[in-house]
Amino acid sequence: MVKLSHDAIVERLESFGMVHRSVQCTTEGEYQPGDVDWNNKDVVHRNFVHSRISDVVCVIEKDLQASISYQTVLGMPFPLILVHYDTGPNEQAHFVTALAWTMVTRHQFIPVTETRTRAVTTYTVASTRFWMLLWPVIRRLLQINHRTLMSEDTPLRERRGRLRSWGYTFRGDGAPRDIRATISVAANNLEFPDPPLEAPTLPAVPLAGLSGGAPVLVGRSDHLGLLLRRDGDRVLAFSRVCPHEGAELDDVPVADGCQRCPWHGRELRPLAELDLTATHPEADTEWHHLEVVDDEIRVTVTETGPGRRVGVRSAAGSSA
Repeated sequence: MVKLSHDAIVERLESFGMVHRSVQCTTEGEYQPGDVDWNNKDVVHRNFVHSRISDVVCVIEKDLQASISYQTVLGMPFPLILVHYDTGPNEQAHFVTALAWTMVTRHQFIPVTETRTRAVTTYTVASTRFWMLLWPVIRRLLQINHRTLMSEDTPLRERRGRLRSWGYTFRGDGAPRDIRATISVAANNLEFPDPPLEAPTLPAVPLAGLSGGAPVLVGRSDHLGLLLRRDGDRVLAFSRVCPHEGAELDDVPVADGCQRCPWHGRELRPLAELDLTATHPEADTEWHHLEVVDDEIRVTVTETGPGRRVGVRSAAGSSA
């Protein structure tokens, strides 16, 4: 498949007598180039994360997608046909036409250190010379739009960078992200640390602290942390991380007994449920044992990863 680079497209437009202007926007943070690559290609998150975008993706291939994108400009939805594809290592291009203008965008993800990346976006707008008189307005709108997009996208990149700092990886690491692999929200693409994490000691949670329905966070926001929420005579234990792409679930409201991932809309049921009417309330998740002792919920990590079992807490409080 032939795919023109940003510069090649601009050169062709020049041959038609178009003039062009460019503006460059840069962000930098503690994440890897692969996190920017994934973020730019991820199909589903746009309609959940972005406040000014409603996207219908019509064509999807390994490294190419075309969509009908309604983007809000000056408070009005503006329909655009957007084509996005890889043009080289750590580089992507997309192009779009709007009225008298054609915009060609180059995305570059430049590693600064092993854990830090600079993302450079170059917007090039081409038109006849008359319509380019509006370039100052267009440039300002592009800068505002980029700032809005990054305010919504950067937390996703930084979250993945934080998980990486704890030893997590993601399915597809080591190669450009396959766009087709971003479609299924049922896939578990977060991969546990290898070697497995050490089992943390988690503090007991007084039942009184769960009154009023306010959640209590236990541990940190990885697969060993829990979010506890009381519902009448039950205590529900939820995950603090979505296994799909690693979204943090600490501030996610519970509806119909499920969390809903803020990135992709995946619904997640409780990992465990404590029945407070039982003589000795206890329950297990894949990684924890929970029990109520002396009006406290005691949480013991029993396994930290595949093949890393660290002991099971008995009802009497000893290791079995």
